[in-house]
Amino acid sequence: MLVCFVLVNGCLFSWNSMLTIEDYYVYLFPKNHPTRVLTPVYQPFALGVTALLTYHEAKINTRLRILTGYTLLFLSSFAIIIERNQNLTMHD
Repeated sequence: MLVCFVLVNGCLFSWNSMLTIEDYYVYLFPKNHPTRVLTPVYQPFALGVTALLTYHEAKINTRLRILTGYTLLFLSSFAIIIERNQNLTMHD
């Protein structure tokens, strides 16, 4: 029962972050629609990681695969913040 509770919470938290990320991007980029910002940011990482994991499925350690996914998620989110700050300083 505890395992099911933890797994369901993991699904709910990730679903909640997907639903609320749009509000964050609307706040960050008020002139751009969120689908124009969110899709180009995550799609190259998603396709690249999916291709890599498909090719090396049995060779890659599961823990390393998960840590790589979290690292790429962090870097892509951080790149948006850096890009946003550079755009603000260029226009000032």
